[in-house]
Amino acid sequence: GRPEEAIEQYRFVLSRGPHSIAQFNLALCHLASGAYARAGTAYEAAFGRHGVAEAERLGVPGHLALLISRGPHAAAAREIQRRYWPED
Repeated sequence: GRPEEAIEQYRFVLSRGPHSIAQFNLALCHLASGAYARAGTAYEAAFGRHGVAEAERLGVPGHLALLISRGPHAAAAREIQRRYWPED
């Protein structure tokens, strides 16, 4: 619906301390809104802090797969997917 508002809310949560759901969802919001450089930076921070196992627990591969299947953000989502799951 409103990615700008969601981004603000996730940033607020993160200002309080580490939070894996907020960090990965912030990255997803940037990606889904077409802010690919910000998304890349946000995913890098999320994976650096929380790791691949936490991303998998939260369903990040499925979120990326959905964007890959739905068009305009497919190339950027595929690039992020390959960076963190190169064997897939």
